[in-house]
Amino acid sequence: MKKNLKKYNDFINESLVAKPKLTKQELDTIISKIILKVPGDWKEKISDLRDDFEESVVNMAGFFPGWFSDMCKRKDANPEGDYQEMQKLLDKKGWNFESIKNLFSEEVNKLVDKDFTGWFNSYGQIGSQNGHCDVYLYFTAKNLGLNTDIISLGGDGWSTYDEGDEMYIRYRYGYHQTKYGQLMLDQIGYTVEQFREKALVYLQQDIDENWYEMISSSVMRNGVINKVPVRRSDLNDNMIKNLTSFLKSSIQIEEYTLVEDDRMIIYSNEIANDINKNFPDTTTSEEISSGIVKYLEWAGTDIEVIDGDVIIWGKFKVDF
Repeated sequence: MKKNLKKYNDFINESLVAKPKLTKQELDTIISKIILKVPGDWKEKISDLRDDFEESVVNMAGFFPGWFSDMCKRKDANPEGDYQEMQKLLDKKGWNFESIKNLFSEEVNKLVDKDFTGWFNSYGQIGSQNGHCDVYLYFTAKNLGLNTDIISLGGDGWSTYDEGDEMYIRYRYGYHQTKYGQLMLDQIGYTVEQFREKALVYLQQDIDENWYEMISSSVMRNGVINKVPVRRSDLNDNMIKNLTSFLKSSIQIEEYTLVEDDRMIIYSNEIANDINKNFPDTTTSEEISSGIVKYLEWAGTDIEVIDGDVIIWGKFKVDF
């Protein structure tokens, strides 16, 4: 911690008297001297400035650790606000936006035969720092009037990767509810509704794979645990053990659900009845349905409880 603080202080202290790295007047002077063939390493000066900018960005990004995927899970994280804070640090190093704009102007790109895209893609170091560095480059490109797709948020191919249940996982983490996640959606051209539809294709698979967890948590939390005395006897412990075994072996998803194209119905009444036949007064359909709704509340999908049974609206495959 102290080491990082020292690096930060050194970074700031070195910048206390920094002047803008490349004013418009300085750029015009360099270009005119090149045109007039005035002796001097003018092109090299531009290349050195780009190297200096790269080094400054890398050093600055070190004070803003965090992978893009992690930031997408945080509701308090603000990419545009983070960009502004990072730019303030670079301002202190002399890399105000006007200098950056001049450094990647059309005139300079022609001089060194490399634009912002080529410069960025040619440096493996700057493109693999962290999520904050991605954000800094993203908004820099945006403010330069460039296509922000040249910046791969989260790393090359990460934001567009949607094989398997990847989008479902991101939806469960709530990416659509955070500003970093919404920035990712904007880059891949998804609305929140499109993202939701893409993700919830896997809702049925999730319910299938986690059926026991969903049902047992409903029964244990809302039913059994509230009915068993605080000081459990061996009898109560055995009852819970036997009930757990029963739920795993006898309460199978295909026997208590009806799947149609646009809905899944979970028959909470039948589940409660069959449990109570074997373990009297253990639970109710209301306890089971409320547990199911709670388990699925993250999904943001339409769920209704009608006469004790749960109806989940969405796109489903008729067969499991």
